[in-house]
Amino acid sequence: MPAIEYQWANGWFAGTNRGVGYNFSKNPTLQYGLGLGLDLGRKESATGALAGMGSIDSQLELGAFANYALTRDLRLTSVLRYGSGESRQGATANLGVNYSLDLAPQWRLGLGASATWANAQYMQSYYGVTATQAQQSGHAEYSPTSGISEVSTSLNLSYQVTPKIVLTGGLRASNWVGDAKNSPVTTNPQSVSGSLSIGYAF
Repeated sequence: MPAIEYQWANGWFAGTNRGVGYNFSKNPTLQYGLGLGLDLGRKESATGALAGMGSIDSQLELGAFANYALTRDLRLTSVLRYGSGESRQGATANLGVNYSLDLAPQWRLGLGASATWANAQYMQSYYGVTATQAQQSGHAEYSPTSGISEVSTSLNLSYQVTPKIVLTGGLRASNWVGDAKNSPVTTNPQSVSGSLSIGYAF
């Protein structure tokens, strides 16, 4: 599916991946700002384990971010989001580290690792089972608490076809942990996904 990202020189940005926001920093080493994004929610029909659990509507999320480049190739990232889930009080915080290096003049390899923390409202919406949901789904009641919900690693390989066109292939492995892993609606605590994209800079 198409993805568009645009960055204005004055700090504003907009796109399908990051939403709409503003970067307050003019220093490329340290970037920080605020944004508005979208939590896509969850469809009850997505998997059999969610039958009787009900869907979660999409919600606008307020966000804040801070990224710091330790070196040209090593970057620390952090993103805080608030406003998701059934109560619209769900919050998540993601901390990550990304490393990239040039393999050849046109080839670049990227490695990443991250961990996501979620508050109790987010955990209850996506991993909890209320008394009503238990009657409708057959799952046991479950009340998760706040904590680390997911850890993930990623690998990306990019090829610069021309100065404006780049091909990228990626793999991502995620592991649900803690109360998220132990939830009755979590059928598999591990997930591996792949992607292939072509990008054009203008």
